Amino acid sequence: MARFVIVDDHGDLDIYSSIEDARADLEVIDVENSEYVIYDDLGNLIEAEIELSRGEKRFGSTKIITFISTEVNEADNLMLIIQQYLMKVGSIPLDSSFPLHELVFRLAKFQGLTEKELDE
Repeated sequence: MARFVIVDDHGDLDIYSSIEDARADLEVIDVENSEYVIYDDLGNLIEAEIELSRGEKRFGSTKIITFISTEVNEADNLMLIIQQYLMKVGSIPLDSSFPLHELVFRLAKFQGLTEKELDE
């Protein structure tokens, strides 16, 4: 079962410990403009869509981001993206090779996820 959400914004990566954390941080306009490629930590693509949530009449609609898991697995591509990112920021040696779960763990540590978030 996937534990993390990884967002690729043209080579800049962010990792979240939950869908809720990703939803709170991502920009609706960027989702509308297809700025992100989103994965779970197993390499499965996640589609982000915008829905209108009807609020109280006086406030109108609010746009919210929804996530849909797909059956498309891009684990090899995700490994390459994370490896390139971690090399770029100097977190791993240039000639290193790690399995996906180790790269995800290193990305999470580099981006400051807490021990509790890493252990969940």
